[in-house]
Amino acid sequence: MALTTTTAEPTPDPIPKYVPKHELPSPPPVVVTPCDPWPRPYYFDSGLRRVAPYHYTYNTNCKERWRNRPLLDIFSSEFRDRPSTYYKNAIINGDIVLNGQKCDPTTIVRNGDVVSHTLHRHEPPVTALPISVIHEDEDMIVIEKPAGVPVHPTGRYGYNSVTEIMRAERGYHFRPLPCHRLDRLTSGVMFIGRNARAAEDFGEKLRGRTVRKEYLARVKGRFPDGDDGQAGGVVMCDQPIMQISPILGLNRARPNGKKAKTLFKRLAYYPPPERRNKEIGTGHVSGSATPTSSNNNIEMNHNINPQDGIQTTSNSDTSTPNSQTPSPHSSNTSTSTTTTTTTDSSSPYSTPAPPSPTSSGYSLVRCLPLTGRTHQLRVHLQYLGHPITNDPIYSNRRVFGADLARHDSSPSHDADIISRLSRMGKDELASTYDDDVAEKSSSNSTTADHSTQSSKQEKEQEKQEQEEEKRQKYLDAYYSEIVTDYKRRKGEKMTGEHCPVCNTELYSDPSAAELGIFLHAVAYSDLEGKWAYRSPMPAWALPPEGCEGPREYTLWEGDEGVEREIFE
Repeated sequence: MALTTTTAEPTPDPIPKYVPKHELPSPPPVVVTPCDPWPRPYYFDSGLRRVAPYHYTYNTNCKERWRNRPLLDIFSSEFRDRPSTYYKNAIINGDIVLNGQKCDPTTIVRNGDVVSHTLHRHEPPVTALPISVIHEDEDMIVIEKPAGVPVHPTGRYGYNSVTEIMRAERGYHFRPLPCHRLDRLTSGVMFIGRNARAAEDFGEKLRGRTVRKEYLARVKGRFPDGDDGQAGGVVMCDQPIMQISPILGLNRARPNGKKAKTLFKRLAYYPPPERRNKEIGTGHVSGSATPTSSNNNIEMNHNINPQDGIQTTSNSDTSTPNSQTPSPHSSNTSTSTTTTTTTDSSSPYSTPAPPSPTSSGYSLVRCLPLTGRTHQLRVHLQYLGHPITNDPIYSNRRVFGADLARHDSSPSHDADIISRLSRMGKDELASTYDDDVAEKSSSNSTTADHSTQSSKQEKEQEKQEQEEEKRQKYLDAYYSEIVTDYKRRKGEKMTGEHCPVCNTELYSDPSAAELGIFLHAVAYSDLEGKWAYRSPMPAWALPPEGCEGPREYTLWEGDEGVEREIFE
């Protein structure tokens, strides 16, 4: 009988007993990619939270749009923070591999493949302001997110995110669970679950539309009153929204987009400096706020807010008159509150007509989103002709032109818009400060034939042009030093310098004004009145020096029935 031998299967280790949280071991001192350095490699400089560069491996399953495409083509088209030559060399050198194996740049990626990319990661800095706690219990933490900090790791941001900063502050084993999200540039109230059950319960409330979300925005021009008399000044925008470019994060109003609806109310209007002696705050309080000297105003303009870490621009975001011929839909007065009806004739809310090209100053606007589309408030405000004053995308005339896509839901200009936007942060500044000045110096567009106009209209137009010329001279002097200083500080763009480790071209630091936009999630409340949390008004929302206006935010009242509408 032949002798046979067998190899016994190894006995699996017994399931380890539960180890109390306080007895869990610390992470190992040396880790391999994907790395998880502890403590996090933070350091602080010039009012910014920075992360020391580190090596990291991204592992990504093949996406549907990647199937049957060359590996280099995927990286060159999908990831815009590095040039194509970098990705080609990374594939050749084995820093980018397919299913753990080196490959050629022309290798075709198939369904089920895993793409791995090990790189020397350079994270952008964020504000050094802390994440403040509004309320905390055993299930939930209600925080005030600083502007400019993403909620979770995404894109170029990893440890410079809300969840990772909270972990760094509370311990390696703390696992914050965001119950919802805010755009990176947006500040305000957020809910962080301490456990999965609490996060899911709050998510269910959001899906059931029993939670009211209120935002505060600072927008260009005088936002209309909604003076149809039926809704107490409420203006509604129900334009559907579509994502135009996932790489650039661009969304626009589109008839065939996802349903979206927002209610707006003007909280205050602040005229430009030279008019503040006539119209202060909401427009009904008299007082003197005329600048005594341009230098004093420039000093006020460059104060850094202690609350949100972004630049106070109480005067710099004043939009200047457009030199182009008014739109046939626009009014001839700067404070027009004319409204047009929406597609739903039964709605008690109004949609504003386009503002006059001579509208100026800025408004504080309450925003009540009834749906939760990406960039919903920013897109709707742009569509209404009153974009957020310092929005680097939707208030950027270099991207959207002088009209800023007001009442534009056509795809005809998408290619040009995407092309211009893709250059922002590469070889051009992604700013709105330069736009305001560029608008003043832009050449006049060809006017329509005035042969049918009366001589009285021509005289009136000439008078307006003379007044406009005087105003522009004033603004030229007022903005000159501000713009010079901003260009000197510039913003986040390629510097021409390279990392000595990976040879990646480096970005400059973002300016304080580019770390956030004037959009703040100011309050969350239960529609049944069980709870409500709100943050103080951000510094950029307070009245300018010498002006009167609201300093505390009061919760939105009414419209509960409209708010419960469900959009599939």
